[in-house]
Amino acid sequence: MYFVQEKFIRILKLLPSFLLTVGLYAQAPVITSIQNPASNILPGLPNFGIAQGQIFVLYGSNMGPATLAQPTALPWPTSFSGTTIGITQGSNTFNAPIIYTSAGQIAAVMPSTVAVGSANILVAYNSISSKAFATTIVANNFGMSSVDQTGTGPAVITTATYALITSANSAIPGNTYTMWGTGLGAAISGNTDNNVNVFAAVGPAPQVLVGGISATVTYAGRSPGAGPGLDQINFTIPAGLSGCFVSVQVVTPTTPVIVSNATTIPIAATGGGCSDVNGLSASIANTALSTKGSFAVGGANVSGGQPASGNTGQAQAIFGRFTAAQWALFDTPANLGTVSLGSCVTQVSAGGNGGSGGPSGFTGLDAGTTVTLTPPGAAALSLTLAKAGSYGANISSVPPGSYALTDGAGGKDIGAFSVTFAGPPALIWTNQSTTSIVRSQGFKVTWTGGDVNSYVDIVGQSQATSSGPGNANGASFDCQAPAASGSFTIPASVLLALPANSGQVFVTANENTQTLTIPGADEGFAFMSGVSATASVTFK
Repeated sequence: MYFVQEKFIRILKLLPSFLLTVGLYAQAPVITSIQNPASNILPGLPNFGIAQGQIFVLYGSNMGPATLAQPTALPWPTSFSGTTIGITQGSNTFNAPIIYTSAGQIAAVMPSTVAVGSANILVAYNSISSKAFATTIVANNFGMSSVDQTGTGPAVITTATYALITSANSAIPGNTYTMWGTGLGAAISGNTDNNVNVFAAVGPAPQVLVGGISATVTYAGRSPGAGPGLDQINFTIPAGLSGCFVSVQVVTPTTPVIVSNATTIPIAATGGGCSDVNGLSASIANTALSTKGSFAVGGANVSGGQPASGNTGQAQAIFGRFTAAQWALFDTPANLGTVSLGSCVTQVSAGGNGGSGGPSGFTGLDAGTTVTLTPPGAAALSLTLAKAGSYGANISSVPPGSYALTDGAGGKDIGAFSVTFAGPPALIWTNQSTTSIVRSQGFKVTWTGGDVNSYVDIVGQSQATSSGPGNANGASFDCQAPAASGSFTIPASVLLALPANSGQVFVTANENTQTLTIPGADEGFAFMSGVSATASVTFK
């Protein structure tokens, strides 16, 4: 239980401590944002809202001591280290139990007695109060905690003995596991907002979707024996699922429905290592890390780009070595550019950028001074060394046929090689003319052609237009489906995470991952994707 409390109640996604300015007068606290620390859904998005009885985090400045301070025992106090939090609604004021406080970040529990609707939050530090910060209180809004504490990527899901599910310790279909988070609803049945939890179901029974399939839920409520506000959902993995990034999402059947953040879980028929046909091998990575302490990769990443948006194609050769810590950060859908086939994930971003991501750090490997890519029927394209281990150039098109990647004499870390891989035939998005998508009804994408052994990547994004906090915050989704299926329906639960506004949908043809033999790399790969077709749509 120590693991649970440390991971979710303390919420260790701490920003660097802010030093209080030394001056003649103390500065007033300033609140800049409020979030569910598990989902990190941003204000202005359709699934934002701070639930009654939920753990929440305030970001800002001058809100508490320079060094984080945390009570050492329950019950959580409503005043601690000079900090108090007041939630006001009309003439009513409610004081929030404090989990920890610091100048730049405070964690607390939203009192269950606060009414659903608009509310103002004020923080006082050493008797100096902030200005009121407006937010929205809802009855239920569960957020799943993720391993990297961003609210995306692999979820914190454990066995009955609190063993974390990872790509080396995958979930098994038919077995029951526990996801962790906060926001199921107000404390009831003997639970309070400031003391240890007892066993009690909370809120309307949620629906758990795993790989888009409804899972059996055996318990959804406060986590017994843990601190206040910490919730757990016990659910059974549906049959027939596998992959390293199978989507997980929680839907609360209110009116309107509330959708959670979308995370992932690794699943394998017999447990142990997972695998995906559209990504790097988790088995090879885990074996290399356990035997050598590092995992080296090398290969090509060729993309046709988005010509309609003015984005040219890219040809890259990438060679890198990961430590276990680096791989744990990198091994996410955002960084690998993939989710398990049949799954969708969502992301949020400040300021309307429809997705974040990009690789976490790795150590670049020397593959020599000359790396070339030869497209079918064309001259060799020299890939320029951009940074250690990364070579690249623009490419005008990605035609079908045989491609060759070579590094001449090789380098210090990667030996000489010359390998070939295939570029697949074109795929046509047949309902690209769609201009309007009703989010609550889902959206079926259809296509023809392409390579039946490849897969299709479907991405969409929009941003909020609300005034005040949350203006221009955005959300995006990423779904992947087998090209042979000819269609894929983006679930309503995914689309409802996007603001109702104008946006875009991108369908990228013929994505596939091919295995190469690269001397000096534990795994060699060629990742191919064709031209990305774009549709400007209105999400309703």
